[in-house]
Amino acid sequence: MSSLTLVITNRLIIGALLFAVATTCAFSSTFVLLAMIGEVNRKLPDSEQIGYAGPYFGKYKLIRHSYRRFYPNGHLEHIYWALGVSTFVFGFAAAVLFGIIDLPF
Repeated sequence: MSSLTLVITNRLIIGALLFAVATTCAFSSTFVLLAMIGEVNRKLPDSEQIGYAGPYFGKYKLIRHSYRRFYPNGHLEHIYWALGVSTFVFGFAAAVLFGIIDLPF
């Protein structure tokens, strides 16, 4: 096996692993957001509870504001953001290794 084939194979394997990690982080951040909704809903009356389906920016702002109000020292929001950033970083690295994104250097 030539060294070029070995390098390409290693790039694909590492890229696939990074893609799997990015996907895991994305799913995990969704579960953390659902946990945040559950925590907020415990403090709200039935008529004001936030639904679990249909995420959009305005709903996320409401969840974030309510979570901070009820849990000022809560850690789920930090975990949510860390997983979101990790999703982007690992996904970007996988895209570079797969050759989807071509860096200029």
